Amino acid sequence: MSDPENATPTVWSITKKSASAITVLGVLASALYGITSFVDSRIERALADPRVLEAVASRVRPAVIFDSKNSILANQGGLQYINSIEVVPGDGTVPREIRIRPAAFLSVAPLLESLDEPGLNGTASRGEGTEWRPQITGGGYVESGAVNPRFRLEILR
Repeated sequence: MSDPENATPTVWSITKKSASAITVLGVLASALYGITSFVDSRIERALADPRVLEAVASRVRPAVIFDSKNSILANQGGLQYINSIEVVPGDGTVPREIRIRPAAFLSVAPLLESLDEPGLNGTASRGEGTEWRPQITGGGYVESGAVNPRFRLEILR
């Protein structure tokens, strides 16, 4: 013999089941939001750290910015691959040659681009040992007026 009270759901039992389901969904949504916020804050904190940015730059596109007076202006992760950079003066402010001595063998010539003098080209050739020697040519149409031209040397691996 069945109990007629338990056979038909009451408004109260339906409300309790609905409230518990809504509570579970709310807890899951809150937990998901909390985890997402935590991960986002950790990523933003890591990207604000200069050491992390330098490590990423050195693995993605390592480069060095230097000028015609042999001064290193910025290390974008490239100095770990380079022992020295020597600029050989040429006519005016444009260097004749740049000697790049890598720390280890570079099978592909580093990419050299001028930041101040438009139209300058560097044709790379091998020097002594593992050295690369880009010969600087061009750059006669527009003069930037830079007294000390800057260059960006990207290491291609």
